[in-house]
Amino acid sequence: MRIEVCLDEFGEGARPASPAFFDASNPPIDAQIHLLTHHKHLESLLDSVLATLTLIQTSETATNSAPLYSPHSVAVFHLITKKISSQISPLCRETTPAPPPSGEPLSPPLATYATVTSPLTTEPNNSKSVASAPQPDPPHHVAHPRARERPPCVVIRLDREPAHLPRAVRRSPAALYEAASAALSSASSNRLLAGIGWTKGDNISLHPDPDTCTPKLLASHSEIIWSAICPLLGLPDDRPPPMFDTDEKWHSVVFHGVPRPCTDLNEYITHERVNSWVTSASSQGKLREFSILSRPTDAKAGKTLTLRLSFSSQADAERLVQHGGYMFGAACRVSHYRPKLRSPSSPPSP
Repeated sequence: MRIEVCLDEFGEGARPASPAFFDASNPPIDAQIHLLTHHKHLESLLDSVLATLTLIQTSETATNSAPLYSPHSVAVFHLITKKISSQISPLCRETTPAPPPSGEPLSPPLATYATVTSPLTTEPNNSKSVASAPQPDPPHHVAHPRARERPPCVVIRLDREPAHLPRAVRRSPAALYEAASAALSSASSNRLLAGIGWTKGDNISLHPDPDTCTPKLLASHSEIIWSAICPLLGLPDDRPPPMFDTDEKWHSVVFHGVPRPCTDLNEYITHERVNSWVTSASSQGKLREFSILSRPTDAKAGKTLTLRLSFSSQADAERLVQHGGYMFGAACRVSHYRPKLRSPSSPPSP
């Protein structure tokens, strides 16, 4: 059954066609009968509306789609609520019907669209009601807690220093913080550094002040920070600062066909030499990291190597993929780096 309700210019809805009309010339008893007929008709229509809404919401839950009602339906619901708003409170009170006299059988409930489509329908031939049977819990979405974001920081990559250079002494973070803060106070009136710590890989993490500084701004003072903490690390004063790595996203590419040197790989293939072949004045970022992807046995026996290079600029990485690159005097094919997915059954690498 479909009910068309049209809204006039005053926001009121035209009444749907009813089975009977009120006539003021009828006697009062006839008027009451007509009024009761209207109420019964209204109850039947509301039962149908409620059952239809239940079916719609069930379908929306099954299809995981958001509820979306037409403006016409929303306007009709609003008008219905406006018409009976003054009588909502009395109708919401729970009333208990009086029990029938002894010996008088209970009248069966009226079969409406709502009772037919409701999951709690009572079959007249069954002695047990379906409502008494345990109902399964409705499906619900488990809200997984979001992973806690790591605070931004700058990492001094001591692990990327050449192997022949002396290792840094692991001094206390408080001593490093005091020296770095004193040096930065001469470069800026704001508090740039919030804390210093050591990482598991024996690198130094610098935490910028969240109110006055960013990782990029803190990394721009790398020479000032390094000159202040270098003596505390037991390193010579003339040692150049290592890489100050920010939390920028890395863009990795693979160089194929890199010529293998005759000397030791660690002494020949260094960050400085690789960087000189892939960066220039037109580069928009820096070379963050490189590594040898070839196996140790292949690296010793083969004539070429495969290197993975990570850049801070996506434009630099895309330019190498499109036009290729050169490494140690040889033209190399460059492709995007795609990490291999490890099988769950495979043992972890040492």
